[in-house]
Amino acid sequence: MTDQEMKRTKKNKLSIKISTYDADVEFDVKPKCTGQDVFNLACVTFGIRETWYFGLQFSEPGLDSGSGSWWLRPDRRLSEVVRSLPASCPLHFFFHVRFWVEDVGEDLLLEATVHLFYLEVKDLVLTRQQWAASPDLLPLLAAYAAQAELGDFDPAVGCDHLLGRLLPAQAQQPETAAACAEKLRDHYRDLAGLGRVEAQIEMLRLSQDLEMFGLVYFPIYANGPDSDPPSWLGISCFGVSFYEQASLVKPHRRLAWSDIRRMSCRDRKFTLVTNEAPSASSAGSDEPPTCFGGEHRGGRAVSFWTGSPADSKQILRLCVGNHELYMTRRMPDTIERQQMRATAREERARRLLDKQRLAKEVEGRAAAERLRGAAEEKAGQLGQQLAKSEAMLGLLSERARLAEDEMKMLSEQRDRQLAHMRHIHAQLLAEKQSLAERASQFESLLLTLSEEASVTEAERDCLRQQLAYARQGEKSLLAKLESLLRSVGVWSSAGASDSSAELQGFGALAADAETEETSGLSTAELLARLQAERQLFSDGSAAFEADLRQLRSRVQAARLGGADPGRLRGAAAAAPSSAAPSASADPCVVTHSTAVSCPHSSPGIRAGRLSNGSRAAVTYFDEL
Repeated sequence: MTDQEMKRTKKNKLSIKISTYDADVEFDVKPKCTGQDVFNLACVTFGIRETWYFGLQFSEPGLDSGSGSWWLRPDRRLSEVVRSLPASCPLHFFFHVRFWVEDVGEDLLLEATVHLFYLEVKDLVLTRQQWAASPDLLPLLAAYAAQAELGDFDPAVGCDHLLGRLLPAQAQQPETAAACAEKLRDHYRDLAGLGRVEAQIEMLRLSQDLEMFGLVYFPIYANGPDSDPPSWLGISCFGVSFYEQASLVKPHRRLAWSDIRRMSCRDRKFTLVTNEAPSASSAGSDEPPTCFGGEHRGGRAVSFWTGSPADSKQILRLCVGNHELYMTRRMPDTIERQQMRATAREERARRLLDKQRLAKEVEGRAAAERLRGAAEEKAGQLGQQLAKSEAMLGLLSERARLAEDEMKMLSEQRDRQLAHMRHIHAQLLAEKQSLAERASQFESLLLTLSEEASVTEAERDCLRQQLAYARQGEKSLLAKLESLLRSVGVWSSAGASDSSAELQGFGALAADAETEETSGLSTAELLARLQAERQLFSDGSAAFEADLRQLRSRVQAARLGGADPGRLRGAAAAAPSSAAPSASADPCVVTHSTAVSCPHSSPGIRAGRLSNGSRAAVTYFDEL
């Protein structure tokens, strides 16, 4: 490896430069990177998604190639490219269009792709003049290019400066320069309002009608290598064309990609096998095709020789790539291309909206200019009216002074009325607050009275229930005592009379209680009646206790010695008088529980009003 090659591969990096018609970028890549890696890096850098139209072209004057340039192969490493180049040749690639399209408006979808195609066509038609165009078409193409690059026509600037930039040299001849400049100016003025992308697409559509659009030419030989003056082979997106040496516009034969079955090359010989059937005279011949237009098995073969083996390989790659795109365009779109079409539709809709918005703005600006002229005219009229109005200014100022004085007087009167209304408002607020406090006091008092009424009614019901249970208990107790006395034969007349008197008293109390329950007495009166009933019952209980003591002594004497029953009755008759003092001294006590309970009472109200003596008598007679 030479010193120059060592400098390129220093630190395992290669410095490459990739250029388009309007941009240059430089990269440092590894020597083992392939051509596809470099091409992908360039596509990402330039924002190209429709990558199948482009390639990296490398030009070298000393190369053995008919066109003086070649395309970087995707599978070739950069280190191999460096070794095959002279030491003085830099790694400078050009990002150019390699495969052209059939319909610009249908096949080119994205703006970046349209822009690169536009730059390519502009260079080939207007700059280098490799594609021939009529003198009438050149000013129109130049006008579209000016609209795409500079925008709308500006009368103050003109278009004389565009003659040297956009028109080719053949249009700048002295006899045709003035006519071309006038046509360019007219076309440029008519294109006002056309957007950049629309102008580029229209220029491409006009260029698509040229006979040489998208053609790549190679010199070929029909009767062997270097046998006679070469003719020309043109490769395009539609197929291959064969031209005479004197003319590159009108081909004498064309083969569409659908007519070609197979392509092959061997050294400098290139063979195309078409779908045409071989003639009958040569069907059984074994002679190989050695001339232009020979026969081949299964079809007609077209053979020719190129200028070099490199040209044969380059022709084969261009034919294969164009044939693949030809077949791809006739198949349903892939997902990626469908997305690109959707993006293109969105971009066209956006550009249309922008164009409409711009048109509205232009129209609005024109309307504003008209309004400004009308406003200036009206301003003159207003100036005249201003002089008249100044004459009335003194009168109006005097009226304004009088109105100001009147306003001051009305303002003072309003202030006094407001102060009076504030005072009345304060009084009303104080009265409202006082009424609210009194209403709250009445509500609390009403709540207290309702609570006391409910408590008093509950106490009254409870006392009535206790009184009823006590009466029922006393009645049952008296009945049991009477039955016990009768069973033992100690029921005396005096005792009977006393008991009957007590029973009558209890009956009277029961009648009074019933009367009380129906009369609706107050709580205090009910309590007084209950206390009187308790006192009466305590007196009766004392008498019963005295009788019980006498009866106990008599029964005990009868058990021991057979005492006279008459004596026992006499002792029992004398017992009340002797027991009277003790009865009076024994107070009425409310006991906790009795042997006789009210069958209708609850467990908490079973306690009656019996003295200790009465309870002992009941217990004693139970033992008997």
